[in-house]
Amino acid sequence: MTHWIDTSGTYPWSEPLARDLHKRLVNTFYEPAEIRKLVQSAEAPDWMKVNWNVNPSQIWSEVLDLAHREGSLRDLLQFIVTEERVAKPLTAFINDLLAKRQPPADPGPGGRDGSDFASDVSREEALLFGDDLSESVGDIPELMASITRVMAWRSAVCRLLVTADDGRLWNGTGLLLTGNRVLTNHHVLFPGKTKCSAVSIEFNYENDAAGQKIASHVVPGDVGTIRSDPADDWGVISTSEPLEFAPLDLASNIATPVAAERAFILQHPDGDPKRLAFTRNRIASLTERRVYYLTDTRGGSSGSPVFDAQGKLIALHRAGGEPQKLAGVDPIKKNEGVRMDVIAQAIASADEPSDEGGVE
Repeated sequence: MTHWIDTSGTYPWSEPLARDLHKRLVNTFYEPAEIRKLVQSAEAPDWMKVNWNVNPSQIWSEVLDLAHREGSLRDLLQFIVTEERVAKPLTAFINDLLAKRQPPADPGPGGRDGSDFASDVSREEALLFGDDLSESVGDIPELMASITRVMAWRSAVCRLLVTADDGRLWNGTGLLLTGNRVLTNHHVLFPGKTKCSAVSIEFNYENDAAGQKIASHVVPGDVGTIRSDPADDWGVISTSEPLEFAPLDLASNIATPVAAERAFILQHPDGDPKRLAFTRNRIASLTERRVYYLTDTRGGSSGSPVFDAQGKLIALHRAGGEPQKLAGVDPIKKNEGVRMDVIAQAIASADEPSDEGGVE
């Protein structure tokens, strides 16, 4: 008899093993960008037919449904066990399915057609995605007020599309300052440690409440105006035309970061439409020049502004950490930003552009 792994048609949600596979995949790959990268790399199923703007459980439901209809489910699972570093239990489970063996299945609810447990209580409560992102209800009013203050700078945050000297394209995030200047990281403007050849600056690159992109505004940056400091990883570039967006004035909108307080980040992670990171966003530690925080970022977030709860600028995000996928386990390395009081002083006293020394 042909195993359901090798058949095509509707994914067999009524099968306990099929529901168990779905739950195991959700528990292992729970970031939409991570799932999309996996499916693209596996070339199974057609990733262009998947809606990536839903939660991970829905994404995996669509992926499994589509893979089963296309007859590419075996290819997807084979890619996961051979190319992805996954836990031994998941590897063993998938290998059993691929070998048409009958691994033990978790009979619990899952998928659209999964039946419920007979008892009222299925299992102990769990942190479904490895982190407790809930907040004390007593903190919510101030959190909402803080989000409002930070969102006041929404239009000043922009996406940068940087063309490197070798023609490759890089994403970054920037912040509009007074004088039609955009602040970002040195390494964004100097990809591969060489000054970029062109910068495209896009404002209002974001989605509305319905998930649809709003009209954005793109202006070129003047590469000849770049001033930067590799040591503290900041850079400014002027736009080639005046802008109508409200800029942030460094002289009146900077604050000193405080350990254990919140760090909000307006950003373009992975070059995607603008997002605000506002959960699990506490500052872990400080040094004279750096801020370390737990706020989530991704590639493309480099150059993002970091705000405190009062909507004041406290840092310029520059580097990612190394997260753990285990609840209660502290990240090996926190996300990192350069203190804005350090950068503001350097910008104010910057000399004319130079090929040598700190400020370029």
